[in-house]
Order: sequence, then C-alpha cells, then structure tokens
Amino acid sequence: MWTSGRSDERGVALILTLLLAMMVAGIAVGMILMTGNGTLISKFHATEVVMEAAADGGIEQARDTLNGTLGIVPPTGGFDTLELNAPVRDASGNLVPGFTRSVYAGRSGNISGQFGSYASVISVIQNPRGAVVVRRGELAQESFAKFARFDNLTNSSIRFASGIQVWGPLHTNQTLYVDNGGGAPTFHGPVTTAATISVASEGIFEKGYKENVAAIPMPTPAALATLSAYATAGGTWLTGGAVGNTVFNPNTRIEFVPVDINLDGDFSDENEGFFRVFRATGTTVQHLAYVSGRRWPTVPVGTTASYDPNMVSANCGGVWTAAEGALGADVGRWRTAEFVYATRGGPTGSAANKRSAAQAVLGALSRRCYLGGDLRLYPGYYTTPAPASFFQVSDAYGAWQPWPGWAGGANASVAGGRLQDGRTVGNAMATHLWPATREFNLNFKGVIYVDGSVAISGQLRGRVTVAATGNIMLADDLT
Repeated sequence: MWTSGRSDERGVALILTLLLAMMVAGIAVGMILMTGNGTLISKFHATEVVMEAAADGGIEQARDTLNGTLGIVPPTGGFDTLELNAPVRDASGNLVPGFTRSVYAGRSGNISGQFGSYASVISVIQNPRGAVVVRRGELAQESFAKFARFDNLTNSSIRFASGIQVWGPLHTNQTLYVDNGGGAPTFHGPVTTAATISVASEGIFEKGYKENVAAIPMPTPAALATLSAYATAGGTWLTGGAVGNTVFNPNTRIEFVPVDINLDGDFSDENEGFFRVFRATGTTVQHLAYVSGRRWPTVPVGTTASYDPNMVSANCGGVWTAAEGALGADVGRWRTAEFVYATRGGPTGSAANKRSAAQAVLGALSRRCYLGGDLRLYPGYYTTPAPASFFQVSDAYGAWQPWPGWAGGANASVAGGRLQDGRTVGNAMATHLWPATREFNLNFKGVIYVDGSVAISGQLRGRVTVAATGNIMLADDLT
C-alpha cells in the first residue's frame, strides 16, 4: 500500500521575498553607481574639454606673440618659454580656478630656413587634481613671395600711375602713393599698408585695401647673410655689377626659363624650372645699357639723341623692308637698328641712307626692344626654315654664362626639352641653363645670391629667393 507523507512548506515565501528584495536593492545600487559614474564621466569630459580649449588658446596666443615679436624664436635651435605656470583665463577674461598654463616655442624641421621656416608650439595645461593636457601646434612662417609687390621704404616721387596693373597682394610699410595721371592704376589683389594711401580715390582696388595695419619687418642682416652660404653650396652664387653706380644698368642679368622636359606640352612639372645668366664683357656705357635694354647711350654723327635715341641700338629694331634698302635674307626680317645702320649700303653707304633705314625699322609696327643676349636679337633666329634649336653664346657686348655643375655636358633630357617658342633646347643652350630644382642640381638650396647688382626677368617655375648686395632691377616681365 502506498502512503504519502505531509510536507511543511512554511517560510518558503519569506525566503523568496528576501531574495527578491535583494535583487531590487542590487539593481537600485547598480543604478545609483551608474548614475554616479555617469556624472563623474560627464564632469571629467567637461574638464577635459575646458583644458583642451585652454591649451588651444595657448597655441593661438603664442602665434600672436610670435607675429608681434621679431626674433623671439631662437634661430639656431632650442626653445623659448612664452608662459610658465601662468593663470588661465576664459574667453570673457575671467580666471579659470586652479588651471595653469605653460607655453614653449622653438624651430622645428630643417631649421636652416632654406626650405621654409617652421616653429612648434607646445601648450601644457594642468589642474589642481594633477590632470595634464598637452597640445602641439605647427606654425609656418609666411614668405615674402606671397606678395606681388612688397615695399619697405617709399617716397612721393615713386607712384603707382599710368594705368599700371598689379596682380596679386601688395603691402607697403610706409605710405602708398597712387596717381591717376596717364590712367588709374589697377590693383587686382588685396592691398595693405602700415600707413595710409595717398590718394586712394585715384586707384582701382578690386579687392579693397586696408590702412594702418601692422608693419611687416624685413629680415635682419644676419638672416640675409646666411643666404650667401646657401647659394655657394648650391652653385648659384654670382658676381654682379658694382654696388652704387649700377642702379639702372647692372652688368649681369638673370632670365628664368621653363623647359618642357617630358614634352607633355606644359611647363609646370617640378623639374622644369631653369634660369640663365648673361653678363657684359666690358664696362663701357654701351655694354651696361645692352644688358638691361636701356636707352642707347650714343648716336651717330648727324643725329640728335633727343630725337633718335636708339639710332644704333643693339637692343631695339623692327622688320627691315626692301623699300628701306634691305637685301637678300634681310628683306622682311626683324633686325636691330645697329645691324640696319651698319649694313645699309655697306661701309661706304651714306649717313643719310643709314639714318633713314634705321628710323624706318624703329618706327615700324614691328618695333621691339629686347634685353641683351635675347635670341631674337640675332639674324640666326629668323632663318628659314627655322632651325630646330638656336643659341648664340656671345656677341660684341656680353655672353651667357655656362653652369659649372654640368661638368662638361648638360643632361640629355634638358637638351632635348622644348622652349616656349616651340624650339628644342639643344646642347649649346642646355649647358648654359642653370637648374632651379634639385633633380638636376642636388645641392640647390632655393637661393640665388648676387654680389653686386642684377637685373631679373622671365618665367619662374619653382621657388627661388634672389638676394643681392646691390640693387635688383626688374628689367622686364617676371612671372
């Protein structure tokens, strides 16, 4: 016979109640802890944001200090302490309790400056609990190359007038003089001056202008002196005309020449920048005038300088026609006034005929003046059919200087490159092209240094600083 025993389950409900109560209490404690942690995390993030903002503010404050204090960053390495455990203020100028900031600045990267000047700013923020936030900012010093024109000194005798066009930013540390005589000048870029503009209403400022801005200091003599060493190392140190008496007639000129190396139809590749150097071979007034295409200093007997200033100029000329005595290959070709005057009628030709022929080419619509050594000054440039390449190393007044770095022979890709007129460079010209890039001149430092005065022109592909102990004359367009 099966029997069943009676079980006593009193107290089970109490145990279940206690267990449930403990679970609810645990959940409540967990929620309290989570809420507390969330509050702490929120406070931590809020403090972190404030500290990061204060550190970023230190970087901006350092940038402003560097802009306003010339030479504050050590030029040869090391760092300068701009702030040390200084109190921190918010955007309203109120103190942030307990926060301190230390800011340090020093040059970074290649500190020579030949590839640009860079500075690192370290901003350190600390709070009373020992938390630390460190921010680093990299600053690049702007180059004077950003300006289409920069003037440190001005005077009222030098004015922007006669419809001159200024492309790009312009800045002057003194008064900017504007005159609409001959047509109002047009400034296509922004214009700034540390003084005022006299008279602003007489110019056209397409992007406006600002007066009384902060002056931009010129580099110190010590900083400029380092450029000579860079040019020496890069093989681009040149001897120019004497200082002082060659303000407008230097005996040396630099012409920037781009070369289409890869024959892709453009001149913008990084290895396609070159320049060439032309130097007078004598010291007469004719030699010096020829280099920069100045008004010819002498005229033949029977002519008047005020009416016929370039009668026998070696820089100026025009198309010579048969009607004015041109013969053979000279008919209809561009020739210099010097060539026409000497050739018309030969050595025994009458002075009247020579003057008439020279005056004709100088008065023709085709009249032009070119700088000394320009290929267009020579009859060989106009040969028919045109030669694949043409280059004349020297003439009666000067000569192109070979680049010593070619060591006897130019690179074949340079010799096979194309010029902007479509001609091939050729070996003769290639040996006289000075590379403005590191591909063909590994030691190039981006600096051309001239001991004396120099004239410059042409189209530059690349980044170059030209420094001279004398004067730098803009002899023609510089792009």
